[in-house]
Amino acid sequence: MNQYEKLKRQMYMIILPIIVIASIMGLLLSSYSNPMNTFMLSIFIIVFTFSFILLLFPNTLQIVEYLNLTVISLLLLVKFYNIVTFDMIELQHPHTGSFTYWTPLILVFIFISLSKKAGLIYAFLIWICLVVIGSIHLHDIPAVGVERLLQFYLSNFVYIIFIFFVRNVITYYTEKEMVEKLAYYDTLTGVANRRKIYLWLDECVKKKQIFSVILFDIDYFKSINDTFGHAIGDSVLKEITDVVISQLEHSDNMGRWGGEEFIIVSRRRREDTAILANKIRKAIEDHTFETAGTITASFGVSIYENQPMPLLLEQADHALYQAKQNGRNRVEISP
Repeated sequence: MNQYEKLKRQMYMIILPIIVIASIMGLLLSSYSNPMNTFMLSIFIIVFTFSFILLLFPNTLQIVEYLNLTVISLLLLVKFYNIVTFDMIELQHPHTGSFTYWTPLILVFIFISLSKKAGLIYAFLIWICLVVIGSIHLHDIPAVGVERLLQFYLSNFVYIIFIFFVRNVITYYTEKEMVEKLAYYDTLTGVANRRKIYLWLDECVKKKQIFSVILFDIDYFKSINDTFGHAIGDSVLKEITDVVISQLEHSDNMGRWGGEEFIIVSRRRREDTAILANKIRKAIEDHTFETAGTITASFGVSIYENQPMPLLLEQADHALYQAKQNGRNRVEISP
């Protein structure tokens, strides 16, 4: 089940009990005055209770959606026919009734349950059925009622178009976010990749911000892969990412530079950056990694002082090399 389906299931688990309770209350209040309402509310209670029970089992979401969509659509058409033939013609009421206020919500439900194209087609089919029901009896409806009926048709036509485009906009931004995540973020650890890191660095330079670069990698990572396997190695990379992120503030950005090597772009001064690097080093050393146990990391820090970006990164890399040469599990700062 994808995230969208999980979200829909959660939504139905909250909404369905509310509708059932509201239907029971409505049934108690209207059972002696309106036979049509009694019939519809009874159907709602039965269908939505059954739907809620179905949702307690896996792989039932689509069944629930199609069941609810079918029942709601049929009841909408039956109720609208009753409004036109009984309320507007027999009783001469010049309005479409309070039930029709819920039609836009039903249209939203259609677009949630179905794909964009199928939702548009289905919504227009329902709208056409409503138009046909009203058109057949149009000459028997009071003049004011005809005007209200036309307003109902036009407003729901607009609702369909509006909801369709809103659905497209949501899909567009969701897909855009997914593409951006694939383009700028590491799929294993979830932190930024080199492409995104370079954007951060360019932004800092353009805004003339004070910033530093912390480059670090895991000590003896190859031996972890050789001893425990690559699956555990990947787990270590993800776990160490969580440890480091827990030490950062909003002015710090972390990315994966490559392999077991990570980078932090920090909007801090020299002294504060050194403190941060040592804080992270200690947090990694003190953390007990599942299966792999104790792990350490070495750090190289370089401070931006208007030097070219390649030189800044080269300085951080050289400082990291010095940390490795000087015994690992330490922080070295570029002069």
